[in-house]
Amino acid sequence: MKIYDPAYYRILKMGLWSYLNFYMKLDYSKEEALPRGPKVLVVNHPTVWDAFPILTWREKGFVHVTVEDQIWSYTLPRLAFSLSNQIKLFVEPGKGRSAINDALRLLAMPGDHSILFSIEGGQTLPEKRDEARARRGAILLAMEAGCPIVPIGVHLPRRNILRKEFSYRYRGKTYIDVSWVPRFRTPYSVRIGKARRPLDELGRGADKEAYQAYADSILADVYRLADWAGEAD
Repeated sequence: MKIYDPAYYRILKMGLWSYLNFYMKLDYSKEEALPRGPKVLVVNHPTVWDAFPILTWREKGFVHVTVEDQIWSYTLPRLAFSLSNQIKLFVEPGKGRSAINDALRLLAMPGDHSILFSIEGGQTLPEKRDEARARRGAILLAMEAGCPIVPIGVHLPRRNILRKEFSYRYRGKTYIDVSWVPRFRTPYSVRIGKARRPLDELGRGADKEAYQAYADSILADVYRLADWAGEAD
């Protein structure tokens, strides 16, 4: 992964912030001030846009999100994501470690750099919560980097989540997929929780089951915050 000048990130953030505030009614709250320095952020994922309000949030520093590799096959997204130091996530078995290594490089840079994950792993509508299982990758990254993990819950009214079918070409093949997108001018609430420190809470000798239980507790915290975000709905 080539690291580009942070100025490109600021340009992307400014343009994306302007567009998002035009397209949606964004609302942010947090439980307490976030610690300075590197952080791992985890969020629920009801639509394809959930990373964007966090990429453009009011906190200082830089947010980097993992983006699945097929999106990088499009020229403009590839340029925007590359220049703003976003992370390519290879979905093939055995290749997930490359995203972790890139994330560790970014977290080690001077300044406040954060890595954002969907802890559910994929898009999960509110009514499908019970079927979701927390992914452990964010916990592993926070442990290796020795940094806190911050749960974030997002909410928009279910009636304002639209089903969109689209096709795309990737590696010479055409695929058809379904995504869920926000309706124009929908209220969109972001609630930022208290930072937790898995290195202190888990310890270095934790086994796979302990990692999973901890990830499940983080996911429960994310859903609590999403419910708080939805109280005004």
